[in-house]
Amino acid sequence: MLQGRGHRRDPARGFFLIPALIPFAVIAVCVTTVLIGRPLTGLVLNRVAGGPADWRSVPRLRRIHTVPTLTCAAVNGALQVSYYRGNQPWPWARSTLRRARHG
Repeated sequence: MLQGRGHRRDPARGFFLIPALIPFAVIAVCVTTVLIGRPLTGLVLNRVAGGPADWRSVPRLRRIHTVPTLTCAAVNGALQVSYYRGNQPWPWARSTLRRARHG
């Protein structure tokens, strides 16, 4: 534990660090799939919906799959940053910690 100079370690922050990094890995996958021209939603949902096999060559379908993939990454990233900055990595952790403190 760090002492002096106002440094303070919060064990709850360390405990939630690994689970908080998982969404950032998902964000990286989403952005990478868009950059290589195969948006994640297209890879998954096109097969589920029975879409055409050549969906990547249809500009409208690529755009349709690119927008939700990037939106998912942006929203997920914004939520994770706000939870981390608020010293509350996960929304349900607040109620769990509150219950633990009040017995």
